[in-house]
Amino acid sequence: MISGACQEPLRIGPPGLFLPGLVVGCLPYDGLRMSTLECFFSSSCISTILTYLEYYTQMDGSPPTDFVPPKVLPLTISPLDSSIPSNFSKNTSIGTLLDEYFLEGWTYTASYEAYFAACAPSHCNFEYATRNNLLHAATSVLGLYGGLTIGLRFIIWNVIRLYRWMKRRIRSRRVTVQS
Repeated sequence: MISGACQEPLRIGPPGLFLPGLVVGCLPYDGLRMSTLECFFSSSCISTILTYLEYYTQMDGSPPTDFVPPKVLPLTISPLDSSIPSNFSKNTSIGTLLDEYFLEGWTYTASYEAYFAACAPSHCNFEYATRNNLLHAATSVLGLYGGLTIGLRFIIWNVIRLYRWMKRRIRSRRVTVQS
């Protein structure tokens, strides 16, 4: 967390001209997170920013000696509307707004009936892809072994019964033919 000693109000233009809600921190990111949008709700504050937009033109950051504020502003920017209801006040820090993703509220509704009515799909596919692991392989082998064991017992038992039945039939015919 940034200490309070590592921030000061943002100054623009001549000495003593500060912008409400905007601060300078140890790092630009820190200053942005500690600032608020208070200045952007005021048309005079936005005009001040636009007036002194090109005030610092020297590479060393010193003010120019022959700066004349423009009579016509380079851009026209409307201030934010404070009459629109919001969960956030205009003094809420930008860091808090970023943490809350600038969301006023989150409403989730899902209607599969409305989706299918709007899209009208002709068919629907569902795929379930899995990766086989050792447990899956072991249970598959045991299942195969169990299934083959039961299947072979059933088949062999019926083949033996059929063999015995045919053997008895052949013997009974021989006995009948010999007598």
